[in-house]
Amino acid sequence: MNIFKFKAEVEPDIVRFREQIGIKNLSKITVVLIPLDSYIEVTIETEFPIDTIKKAIQKVEDGHVMLETLTTEDAYTGIRVR
Repeated sequence: MNIFKFKAEVEPDIVRFREQIGIKNLSKITVVLIPLDSYIEVTIETEFPIDTIKKAIQKVEDGHVMLETLTTEDAYTGIRVR
């Protein structure tokens, strides 16, 4: 099982991502509002590799924050990489 983390700007971005990836393809999704931050932190568990997750995020209009922060859970810093 692969575990990935990323930030999202708003909740509708997460909904759009879930629509793109297909909710049945996620074993678990955890959404946490970060206090004193304007972002939402998302952790997902899936059988998909990171490239598949990236392709789904790329289909989300204005999903750049998710794409720029997506990484494996153990490498996650929340810092945007452009």
